[in-house]
Amino acid sequence: MNGSSRGGFTLLELLAALAVFAVMSAMAYGGLSSLLQTRQEGQRRLDALAGLQTFFIHLSRDVEQTWPRSILDGNNGVRPAFSGIDGASRFLELTRGGRPNPRGVARSGMERVAYSLEEGRILRHAWPTLDRVNEEEPKGEVLLEEVAEVEVRFLGLDGKWVLAWPPVGSGPGEIASMTTLPRALEIVVEKRGWGRIRRLFELMGGG
Repeated sequence: MNGSSRGGFTLLELLAALAVFAVMSAMAYGGLSSLLQTRQEGQRRLDALAGLQTFFIHLSRDVEQTWPRSILDGNNGVRPAFSGIDGASRFLELTRGGRPNPRGVARSGMERVAYSLEEGRILRHAWPTLDRVNEEEPKGEVLLEEVAEVEVRFLGLDGKWVLAWPPVGSGPGEIASMTTLPRALEIVVEKRGWGRIRRLFELMGGG
Protein backbone atom coordinates (compact mmCIF):
# COMPACT_ATOMS: atom_id res chain seq x y z
CA MET A 1 0.00 0.00 0.00
CA ASN A 2 1.53 3.28 -1.06
CA GLY A 3 1.16 6.72 0.57
CA SER A 4 -1.48 7.99 -1.88
CA SER A 5 -3.96 5.27 -0.89
CA ARG A 6 -3.76 5.85 2.87
CA GLY A 7 -6.80 7.38 4.66
CA GLY A 8 -6.30 10.77 6.27
CA PHE A 9 -6.36 14.52 5.71
CA THR A 10 -4.14 16.63 3.57
CA LEU A 11 -2.53 19.77 4.98
CA LEU A 12 -4.99 21.93 3.05
CA GLU A 13 -7.95 20.03 4.52
CA LEU A 14 -6.53 20.40 8.05
CA LEU A 15 -6.07 24.16 7.59
CA ALA A 16 -9.63 24.49 6.29
CA ALA A 17 -10.97 22.50 9.25
CA LEU A 18 -9.00 24.66 11.70
CA ALA A 19 -10.33 27.82 10.07
CA VAL A 20 -13.93 26.62 10.36
CA PHE A 21 -13.34 25.62 13.99
CA ALA A 22 -11.85 29.05 14.75
CA VAL A 23 -14.85 30.85 13.24
CA MET A 24 -17.31 28.66 15.15
CA SER A 25 -15.37 29.17 18.40
CA ALA A 26 -15.39 32.94 17.91
CA MET A 27 -19.15 32.91 17.29
CA ALA A 28 -19.74 30.72 20.34
CA TYR A 29 -17.57 32.96 22.54
CA GLY A 30 -19.36 36.07 21.29
CA GLY A 31 -22.73 34.54 22.10
CA LEU A 32 -21.57 33.45 25.55
CA SER A 33 -20.05 36.87 26.26
CA SER A 34 -23.28 38.58 25.23
CA LEU A 35 -25.27 36.20 27.44
CA LEU A 36 -23.00 36.89 30.43
CA GLN A 37 -23.25 40.65 29.92
CA THR A 38 -27.04 40.42 29.73
CA ARG A 39 -27.07 38.36 32.91
CA GLN A 40 -24.79 40.82 34.72
CA GLU A 41 -26.94 43.76 33.63
CA GLY A 42 -30.04 41.93 34.81
CA GLN A 43 -28.40 41.27 38.18
CA ARG A 44 -27.43 44.93 38.51
CA ARG A 45 -31.04 45.92 37.82
CA LEU A 46 -32.26 43.46 40.44
CA ASP A 47 -29.74 44.77 43.00
CA ALA A 48 -30.80 48.35 42.26
CA LEU A 49 -34.47 47.43 42.64
CA ALA A 50 -33.73 45.70 45.95
CA GLY A 51 -31.94 48.85 47.15
CA LEU A 52 -34.91 51.04 46.22
CA GLN A 53 -37.31 48.70 47.99
CA THR A 54 -35.12 48.64 51.11
CA PHE A 55 -34.93 52.42 51.21
CA PHE A 56 -38.66 53.01 50.76
CA ILE A 57 -39.58 50.29 53.28
CA HIS A 58 -37.38 51.91 55.95
CA LEU A 59 -38.68 55.37 55.15
CA SER A 60 -42.29 54.23 55.13
CA ARG A 61 -41.99 52.57 58.53
CA ASP A 62 -40.25 55.57 60.07
CA VAL A 63 -42.69 58.14 58.70
CA GLU A 64 -45.80 56.13 59.48
CA GLN A 65 -44.63 55.70 63.10
CA THR A 66 -43.60 59.33 63.59
CA TRP A 67 -44.29 60.46 67.15
CA PRO A 68 -44.94 64.12 68.12
CA ARG A 69 -42.07 64.22 70.58
CA SER A 70 -39.44 66.95 70.36
CA ILE A 71 -35.95 66.29 71.72
CA LEU A 72 -33.13 68.04 73.52
CA ASP A 73 -29.88 68.16 71.60
CA GLY A 74 -26.41 68.29 73.06
CA ASN A 75 -26.25 72.10 72.87
CA ASN A 76 -29.12 72.83 75.27
CA GLY A 77 -31.44 73.34 72.32
CA VAL A 78 -34.78 71.84 71.35
CA ARG A 79 -35.30 70.08 68.05
CA PRO A 80 -38.73 69.55 66.51
CA ALA A 81 -40.38 66.15 66.58
CA PHE A 82 -40.32 66.21 62.78
CA SER A 83 -38.12 68.38 60.59
CA GLY A 84 -36.92 68.47 57.02
CA ILE A 85 -35.49 70.81 54.40
CA ASP A 86 -35.53 70.34 50.64
CA GLY A 87 -32.03 70.55 49.20
CA ALA A 88 -30.25 69.97 52.50
CA SER A 89 -27.74 67.17 52.98
CA ARG A 90 -29.73 65.89 55.97
CA PHE A 91 -33.15 66.25 54.42
CA LEU A 92 -35.26 64.54 57.11
CA GLU A 93 -35.14 63.96 60.87
CA LEU A 94 -37.88 62.63 63.13
CA THR A 95 -38.86 60.85 66.32
CA ARG A 96 -40.51 57.49 65.76
CA GLY A 97 -42.22 54.96 68.00
CA GLY A 98 -42.36 51.21 67.74
CA ARG A 99 -38.69 50.70 68.51
CA PRO A 100 -38.03 46.95 68.79
CA ASN A 101 -36.91 45.71 72.21
CA PRO A 102 -36.56 41.90 72.01
CA ARG A 103 -34.38 41.70 75.15
CA GLY A 104 -36.78 43.72 77.28
CA VAL A 105 -34.16 46.32 78.17
CA ALA A 106 -35.39 49.26 80.26
CA ARG A 107 -35.36 52.00 77.63
CA SER A 108 -37.67 54.18 75.61
CA GLY A 109 -39.78 52.67 72.87
CA MET A 110 -39.05 55.74 70.74
CA GLU A 111 -36.07 56.39 68.50
CA ARG A 112 -34.57 59.40 66.76
CA VAL A 113 -33.68 58.82 63.12
CA ALA A 114 -32.52 60.96 60.20
CA TYR A 115 -31.92 60.61 56.47
CA SER A 116 -29.11 62.25 54.53
CA LEU A 117 -27.67 62.33 51.02
CA GLU A 118 -23.89 62.02 51.10
CA GLU A 119 -21.67 61.47 48.05
CA GLY A 120 -24.44 59.87 46.03
CA ARG A 121 -25.64 57.63 48.86
CA ILE A 122 -28.72 57.85 51.08
CA LEU A 123 -27.92 57.03 54.70
CA ARG A 124 -30.27 56.33 57.59
CA HIS A 125 -28.94 57.53 60.96
CA ALA A 126 -30.19 56.35 64.35
CA TRP A 127 -29.29 57.76 67.80
CA PRO A 128 -29.11 55.52 70.87
CA THR A 129 -31.02 58.06 72.99
CA LEU A 130 -33.63 60.74 72.36
CA ASP A 131 -32.49 63.56 74.67
CA ARG A 132 -28.74 64.00 74.57
CA VAL A 133 -26.32 65.30 77.17
CA ASN A 134 -23.79 65.98 74.44
CA GLU A 135 -23.66 65.66 70.67
CA GLU A 136 -23.59 61.93 70.09
CA GLU A 137 -22.59 60.43 66.77
CA PRO A 138 -25.48 58.47 65.28
CA LYS A 139 -25.13 55.04 63.77
CA GLY A 140 -25.33 55.32 59.98
CA GLU A 141 -26.50 52.72 57.49
CA VAL A 142 -26.30 53.02 53.69
CA LEU A 143 -29.71 52.26 52.17
CA LEU A 144 -29.34 53.38 48.56
CA GLU A 145 -26.46 54.19 46.23
CA GLU A 146 -26.00 56.01 42.91
CA VAL A 147 -28.45 58.75 43.87
CA ALA A 148 -28.15 62.01 41.97
CA GLU A 149 -30.69 64.10 43.89
CA VAL A 150 -33.36 63.98 46.60
CA GLU A 151 -36.31 66.38 46.79
CA VAL A 152 -38.76 66.64 49.69
CA ARG A 153 -41.83 68.70 50.44
CA PHE A 154 -44.41 68.66 53.20
CA LEU A 155 -48.19 69.08 53.22
CA GLY A 156 -49.05 71.68 55.84
CA LEU A 157 -52.10 71.89 58.04
CA ASP A 158 -53.59 74.50 55.69
CA GLY A 159 -53.43 72.10 52.75
CA LYS A 160 -50.45 73.86 51.13
CA TRP A 161 -47.12 72.26 50.25
CA VAL A 162 -43.95 73.72 51.81
CA LEU A 163 -40.27 72.91 51.27
CA ALA A 164 -39.28 73.04 54.94
CA TRP A 165 -40.77 71.75 58.17
CA PRO A 166 -41.51 73.29 60.59
CA PRO A 167 -42.65 76.03 58.15
CA VAL A 168 -40.45 79.09 57.79
CA GLY A 169 -41.44 81.68 60.40
CA SER A 170 -42.14 79.22 63.22
CA GLY A 171 -39.89 80.35 66.02
CA PRO A 172 -38.24 77.97 68.51
CA GLY A 173 -40.38 79.45 71.29
CA GLU A 174 -43.59 78.29 69.65
CA ILE A 175 -44.29 74.95 71.33
CA ALA A 176 -46.83 73.92 68.71
CA SER A 177 -44.22 74.04 65.96
CA MET A 178 -41.97 71.72 67.92
CA THR A 179 -44.53 68.93 68.08
CA THR A 180 -46.85 69.57 65.14
CA LEU A 181 -46.53 67.10 62.28
CA PRO A 182 -47.27 67.69 58.60
CA ARG A 183 -50.12 65.82 57.00
CA ALA A 184 -47.93 64.15 54.40
CA LEU A 185 -44.39 63.86 53.06
CA GLU A 186 -43.59 63.71 49.37
CA ILE A 187 -40.14 62.58 48.31
CA VAL A 188 -38.54 62.37 44.88
CA VAL A 189 -35.40 60.28 44.45
CA GLU A 190 -33.38 60.58 41.25
CA LYS A 191 -31.37 57.39 40.87
CA ARG A 192 -28.91 56.91 38.03
CA GLY A 193 -30.33 54.56 35.43
CA TRP A 194 -33.83 54.74 36.91
CA GLY A 195 -34.83 58.37 36.58
CA ARG A 196 -37.04 60.19 39.09
CA ILE A 197 -39.07 58.08 41.52
CA ARG A 198 -41.82 59.83 43.48
CA ARG A 199 -43.50 58.54 46.66
CA LEU A 200 -46.12 60.04 48.96
CA PHE A 201 -46.37 59.13 52.67
CA GLU A 202 -49.22 60.11 54.97
CA LEU A 203 -48.45 60.86 58.61
CA MET A 204 -50.96 59.31 60.96
CA GLY A 205 -50.67 62.10 63.53
CA GLY A 206 -50.39 64.93 61.04
CA GLY A 207 -52.84 67.74 61.50
